[in-house]
Amino acid sequence: MPERPVSNTGVHKIELGTHVQVTLEHQTHQGFVHNVNSKFLILQNTVNNTIDLIWIRIESITSVKIVETKKKEIHLTSSLEQSKKRVEDAVREEMQRLGVGVPQHAQALFDALSKTLPVRWKNKTIMVMNDVAIDAPYTVEGCKLLPNGDENTLQRIKKVVQGERLKMK
Repeated sequence: MPERPVSNTGVHKIELGTHVQVTLEHQTHQGFVHNVNSKFLILQNTVNNTIDLIWIRIESITSVKIVETKKKEIHLTSSLEQSKKRVEDAVREEMQRLGVGVPQHAQALFDALSKTLPVRWKNKTIMVMNDVAIDAPYTVEGCKLLPNGDENTLQRIKKVVQGERLKMK
């Protein structure tokens, strides 16, 4: 069957189980549509009895081709509702990691800190361990000790911020 192109805005119309080829700027993925929501397309592949799920941000898709319209039954390890909840929870968790209206270097700092420390966004402020707040311009000077915060933690966070800022230059 010939491949049919679909724009990334038409991704939401593709039925679950459809075999597609998704092209991003520098890579291509192929698989069966497992789930689609407003932010992600999730493809499923089964290799050696292992189910792999590939999460793709819809905004990064340059093209989608329907390879086969015959739908494959999507094998889930649990019920469809449980799977859907896991996907929604993962999307929600990923969305909480994204700063809204913050510069790219602020997001990069957040991502670096999150590798070793519990961090979260509170509006445009990075909250670290409920001890330190990092405000714009997201430098050592933006690090503030929160009430009941630990001074040693503040000093440690300042060193990490300084190191990350040097890496960004």
